[in-house]
Amino acid sequence: MNVRIGIANAKELEVEVEDADALVAAYEKALQGADSMMTIDEADGSRTIVSAEAILYFSFEPSEKPGIGFAAEG
Repeated sequence: MNVRIGIANAKELEVEVEDADALVAAYEKALQGADSMMTIDEADGSRTIVSAEAILYFSFEPSEKPGIGFAAEG
């Protein structure tokens, strides 16, 4: 799933995650805990760490899988 994250005083951060529910749960846990930093494990194995308090919004979009073969244009 492709996720755009609005960050205060910055532009958007775009990440690709496999489990959007886990991302939301990590965000909620970071807001409730003493540590406000949130780790996002991306689908390609990379990691992004952001301040949960700086997040303004999440926008979830399905990942587009590339087509195989030729597509007819019309």
